[in-house]
Parts: sequence; structure tokens; C-alpha cells
Amino acid sequence: DSSVANSLFSLGNLYNVIGDFLKAESYYLKALEIRTLVFGKYHNSVASSCHSLGSFLARIGRYSEAEDFYLRSIDIAQKNSSDEHNSLADSYNGLGVLYNETGNYSKAEIYLQKAIDIWKKEFGEKHLNLAYPYNNIGNLFERLGNYSAAEMYMNKSLDIYLRNFGENHSDVADLYHNLGVLYLEKKEFKKAEYYFLRSMDIKIKISNVQGMEMASLYLNIGNFYYLIGSPPKAEVNYLKSLQLYLDLLGDVHPEIANVYNNLASVSSRLGNYQNAEDYYMKALKIYKNTLGESHSNLATTYSRLGLLNMEFGNLEKAELNYLNFQKREQDMLRRYFPFLSDKEKEKYFETEKPYINVFKTFCVLRYSDNPLISQNLYNHQLATKAVLLNSSSKWRQRVKTSGNPELTKLFEVWNENKNKLNKLEQSTDSIERLGTDSIQNKTEKLEKRLSLISENFSKLAEKQDVNWREVQAKLNKGEAAIEIIRIQNFGVSETIVDTSDVFKNVYRIKALTDTISYVALIVKKESEYPDLVVLKNGNELESKYLGYYKKCIQKRTLDTESYAHFWEKIAHRLTGISKVYISPDGVYHKINLNTLQNPQTQKFLLDELEIKMVTVTKDLIQEENLEMNRNEVVMFGSPSYYRSSSDSSATRNKGQDFGNPNSGFVLTDLPATKNEIKLVSKILNENAWPVSDFIGERASEENLKSIFKPMVLHIATHGFFKARDTNTTTDPLFRSGLMLANGGETLKGMKLSNEDDGILTSAEAMNLNLDNTELVVLSACETGLGEVKNGEGVYGLQRAFKVAGAKSIIMSLWKVSDEATQELMVSFYKHWLGQSPTKPSPKGRANSQTVMANVSKDIKSPLRGLGVWAKRTAFLKAQKELKAKYPDPFYWGAFVMLGN
Repeated sequence: DSSVANSLFSLGNLYNVIGDFLKAESYYLKALEIRTLVFGKYHNSVASSCHSLGSFLARIGRYSEAEDFYLRSIDIAQKNSSDEHNSLADSYNGLGVLYNETGNYSKAEIYLQKAIDIWKKEFGEKHLNLAYPYNNIGNLFERLGNYSAAEMYMNKSLDIYLRNFGENHSDVADLYHNLGVLYLEKKEFKKAEYYFLRSMDIKIKISNVQGMEMASLYLNIGNFYYLIGSPPKAEVNYLKSLQLYLDLLGDVHPEIANVYNNLASVSSRLGNYQNAEDYYMKALKIYKNTLGESHSNLATTYSRLGLLNMEFGNLEKAELNYLNFQKREQDMLRRYFPFLSDKEKEKYFETEKPYINVFKTFCVLRYSDNPLISQNLYNHQLATKAVLLNSSSKWRQRVKTSGNPELTKLFEVWNENKNKLNKLEQSTDSIERLGTDSIQNKTEKLEKRLSLISENFSKLAEKQDVNWREVQAKLNKGEAAIEIIRIQNFGVSETIVDTSDVFKNVYRIKALTDTISYVALIVKKESEYPDLVVLKNGNELESKYLGYYKKCIQKRTLDTESYAHFWEKIAHRLTGISKVYISPDGVYHKINLNTLQNPQTQKFLLDELEIKMVTVTKDLIQEENLEMNRNEVVMFGSPSYYRSSSDSSATRNKGQDFGNPNSGFVLTDLPATKNEIKLVSKILNENAWPVSDFIGERASEENLKSIFKPMVLHIATHGFFKARDTNTTTDPLFRSGLMLANGGETLKGMKLSNEDDGILTSAEAMNLNLDNTELVVLSACETGLGEVKNGEGVYGLQRAFKVAGAKSIIMSLWKVSDEATQELMVSFYKHWLGQSPTKPSPKGRANSQTVMANVSKDIKSPLRGLGVWAKRTAFLKAQKELKAKYPDPFYWGAFVMLGN
């Protein structure tokens, strides 16, 4: 009965207010179920339930589900009435707030503006309803740094509140609070303080104000004073907040633990170490009793307690607390990731990075007194480095190889939606983009479901944790594994001046700084613990010395400095080592170590050391899975970029914007790539390898998307990467890609099929079916470029093809001549296919090669010589051959191989 639904709905509201979220959700869902049964799916009361569920779920941080309910509410409202309906605008407003919270600012602005437009048209400019979206869009512009727009909208909202309610109203107090936050962002601290105190005065005057609201306000004002460098005032407000919470909630509640954490921080700033430690310990005790041992708040508090110990010189206690942080942080990654979409995983990991960086800083500091700490740092790298890449790759691989028809069907639907979404993201047609929200919602829900299912059926078969000893066990004598780590140091991050204060007071803010260090963790066969080498001049490596390296490469001049800056300190720890497996980070993704010349010996590293790049060094212990039926090489090259041959003869412009349709630029034909494919195909055919080549019009996006798990995929065409600027998308996977057949027509502004516009972005390449593909060769200029993210590698084509399933990738770091590229590729395939299949494999890597050797002794076997690690040796030989002909590293050093 509907009256029962109404009562259940009211109970949901009640439990939402008092913070019993499990009961609130239960009653909301029961009310929705009954209302749907009684009235049908498209009744306004059903829309009301959906709206309330959206608001509730957004409050507790379950944003994807909240979005789903908001969209259902909007759908019902649109079916029942015109756009001028009040409930529709209300849901637009709620959805706009949700997108603001989740960082989708473009959508947030669209939906908040929709709410404003509806209420303006229906009620006029001064109606109370408009105060809410005005305030919310003001908050949005504040986050975007558009402070003038934020101030304008917040003042519009304030004006409406004041005319409707007068000064002494809780909504007015809340608006003053928001203005205080805005001026805090603008670093106008006196104004911020003024509005915070006005908000406080109103709250105190209101007779029906709840104690919880006052406690929260005292806490926020304390945060304000803490941020502006006034710890005594911060402490006073924190203590007032604490007393109110204790009176209302008793002495065991997470809110009280939050206040203890803040009191600990302010005590630390006041130099009262003992008080700070006591407060942190109280917070830990409450979190354990109320939230359990594995909650994220415990990890955060252990990290802050470790930092306190470190600042006051108690490194032994700091180590204990940081190890507790490490354990819980890695446990959180295991528990949270299966429930999140790829975007949610990225956002979650971003919130953890500051704590991870401080942990790394501590390990480096502690190493001199306790070198065994390097074990924990190495293990932490194995658990967290490229965690987003590996997670994204694994759930796709598990689903594709599950053999479960239902799961396969779900994946096909997800893949279809993802491809549609990728095209819509690139579209500039506003009408075409109308369906983006619905597809995005469906895709993300499917993705989370697939991720969770894949995680569940992998748990018994897959080892969850790897430690450095297991990596060491795979090394032979004379070999080393190296993890490069980019570290953002902790210290005084900002010195700010209060421009609203006539005395111009100066405040120093402590946080992660812009000062960068690089650390190399080195493991050898005989290591008792990983050796740790610190390169303190990280900022110079990323600017001055990288610039020098690039200049020497491009100008083809002698490089007398790069070896000393990037490698010499590491080389001192590699006595007796002839081969290294190195996992790069930061600036090390932008250079080819083989091109560094040792000034003492006058030799390049290519000639002194065998260097093999891996994503993360735990790749050395991954089990190989050889699919015996994957013996095909697929080759794409010399695409017909234009339908008319006259267009393709035009000269390519400098700074060509390949990634931007309607850019007005043209693409040149690449006849050398056709010859490259012809020569490589001949080698493959001579070794009984089946080859499928796609040339000219057949080198299309549609054909590339239709390939199915070849052993090798070779692509020879134009690649592109567009650096971020104010006019580009923030997602680097849409700013990098490959140009294919008819791509030039899209650049001219011609309307082509959404499924095949001739431009394959990295975001689209991630969905290619390359599961266990042995090698992807990107034989094009600058295909190794992208946006480097600390600990996660390069966001561009190399990441896309790794996620799609490729084991190894050959790619380029700079533009090089077509002739040199062709010679390198031909030489590489000759060496790779010419290696003996019966040659013994290095210890621990015999799996695939031994299997292949036993398949057939016939010299014409399609599997002949394609050892998992043999391709690396072949690539190095090809580089050395090219170097003999073209001694300058500009020619032979452009391409690198990355992979398992």
C-alpha cells in the first residue's frame, strides 16, 4: 500500500539524518519497491524515491549508484511532464552536485545550468528555488579556480536567502560558511575569517540549531585557523567541537576520532609532541572499535602518526607506524579495487598518493640507520607501481579467457558501449552527445560488475602478493633488477601572504613539495636487501638535463653529461653485472638508457650492459600462458589517408594537430611503410609464418578493431600525442593515437562513420582484443610519448596496448628517418625468427620457449624461435647492427622495447 511506502520513505529520511546509513538505504529501497509495484515505473512518487536515493548515496560516497538513481528520476520526470517541471529541475541540481563532487566538471555545469534555466523560466530570477543551484554552481566555479564567477553566484544565492529568510537563518549561515571557504581559497584570510565568524554567530543565535551542526562548524573554523597558521585559535575551536561531540555521541564515535586527529595535527604544530601522539593513539583506538582494523581511516592515522614521529626524530616509532600504514594501505587496494570502475580506481588511488609519497620519503631517510627498510619500500613498489594499469589489464584478461558464456556476453555489451562512448567523447556535435550520460552510466555499471566477477573467480588461482625475494630468485648471477622511483619530498610546500590583511602576514604551509628526488632500488642474486641509491637533483633531471639530452639527440652532437646525471651513481653499484631488468618511472620514461655514453670508456650503455625494460620488476616472475593457435602476424601500413590522391601529396605542416578533427592540417603518404611491410612479410613467409597485411584503404580503423589475438601486431603509420593545454581534454588517452585509412578526411572536417573515422585514439586501442599477443610493434614516430604519471607509467599508446593484452611493445621516443626505421625492423625480425628454438633458456624463463621447442623440430614450424625473452635479444642485436651503420644514437636509439 502507498501509505506503507510513505512511512518507509520517512523512516529512510530519519535514519539518513541520524547517520544509520544501512537502515536508511534499506527503508528507501523498500519504499521504492512498493511505490513501483503500486503506481508503476513512471509515477512521480517513484521519481521522488529515486531522487532521494540519489541524494543519499551521493552523501555516503557511492557516486555511480547515485548517478543511476538521479538519471532514473530525470527519465520519469521527462516522461510525465515538460522540462519546466519542478522535480526535474531538482534532479538536475542534484546530479550537477554529484558531478562536481566526482570531478566531472563539464557535466556538473551543464546540469546545474539546466536547473537554473527551468526555475528561472517557471518562477522568475528571484525565486527561492534558484538559491540552491546558484550556490552549487558557485562551488563548482570555486573548484575550477574561476573565483570571480564563484563569488557572483554565491552572492546571488545569498541575496535570495536574505530576502526570503532574513539574516538569522541556517541557510544564510551555510552560505556565509561557503563564502569563507571561497576566500580561504583566494588566500584572503581576513575575509574568510569574517564570514566564518558570521556563520558562527547566526548558528549560536538560532534556538533550534542542533548540537551536531555547531560541533561541525567549530571543527571547520578550527581547520581555517590551522590552515592560515594560527594553531592556538585552531586548538580552541577543535576543543569546543570535541566537547560538543562527546556530549552528544559519547566517547566512542568516528566523528570524535576525526577531531582527535585534527587536535594531534595542531599539537604537533605547537611543538607538543606528547599531546599529539596521545591524540593520534585515541583516534586509532576509536577507529579500531567502530570501523574495524582495515578501515582507510586507520591507514591515514598511522601515516600521520609516522610523520609526527619522523618530524620529532623518533625514527624507530615512525618505522613501526609506517609499516602499519603499508599493511593497511595494500589491504585497502585489494578490498576496494574490485568494486570500482577504472575511473573510480584512478580517483581513489590519487587520494592515497600523498600518504604513499610520505612513506617513500621516510624509507629513504631511514635507510642509513636501518638499510633493511629498503625491503619494505621494494615490496611496496611491487604492490602499488602500475597498479591501475595491471588492474585494468587483469580484469579484461580474466573475463576474455573465462570460458563463461554469460560473462563473455556481458563483456561484449560493455565493449560495444565503451566504443560508442569513446566516439561520443571525441564528438563536437552537441546533438550527437546527448546520449553520453546514459551510455556512460551503463558502461561504468557493467565495468564494475565485470571487475568484481573477474576478481572473485581469480582469487584461488592467482597469487595476490609478491615480495622482492621472489624477484631475486628469478635472477641469474650477473643480473640485477632495478626499480626506479620518483619521490615528491615533504616539507614547506608554500609560503603565502594574506593580501586582505594590512600587516601582510606570512604563513608557511607544510605538505608534499615540488622538490623531486629519484631513487634506484637494486636487487642482485647475492643481495641481503635491496641497495638504495638516491639522486637528489630530480628537478634538474626533469628540466635542465632532460632538455640537454633531447638537444644532443636532435642536433646529433656529442652528449658528455647525461651519463653522469642519469646513470653514473647507479652504475657504481652494478659491479659484476652484465644484464639489468629495469622498471622506469618519471623522467626515465623519456630517455633511452642505451644511448647514454660513458665518458670514461667512450662506450654507449648499449655496448656495456644488456638493459631490458619492464613495467614493474615483478613481471619477471609472471607465469607465461602460450596459446598454441595464435601463430598469425597482422600488419597495418601505408594507409590511404585521403580518398583523393591529390590531398595525400601535400606537405605535412609542422606542429600538426592529428588529434583534432577540423584542424585543417593534412597527412603525407608513407610509402616507406609499404616497403617495410613487404620486406618483413617476406621474412615471415620464408619462416612459414602466416601474415595478414592491411595496406591502403584496408588499413582502416574498422579492420584494426576486428583483429583477434594475433601473435604479433605490426602497425606502420603516423602516431600522435597532443600535450595538454587549455583547449584539450584532460584525458591523455584521447590526446594520443594512430592515424589510419581516411583519417585525413576527418581532419578536413568530413563526416565519417562514428565507428570508423580513421583516427584510433589510445582510449579506443585499450579495447582491442590482443589477449596474450606476444608483441605489438608501433613503427611510427613518437609512439612512446604520452603523459607520464608518477608510479603509473606513460598514459598514451603504450599503456593502451598493454591494457589490451600485449606482452611487449616496441615504440619510439622521437622522430627518426624512414630508412633507419625500416632497416631496424627488418633486422629485428631476421634475428628473432632466426634464433634456435632448442637453445637453453635462462633460469626461470624456460616455460614458453621449452614448450615451443618441443612442439616441432621442423625448421619450418610456425612457432620456430619465438621465445618469450628471445625477442629482446633480437631487438638489441638489431639496434647494434643499425648502430654500426648509423653511429649516432639519433638513428638507432629512437625505438625501445617495454614489456613482460
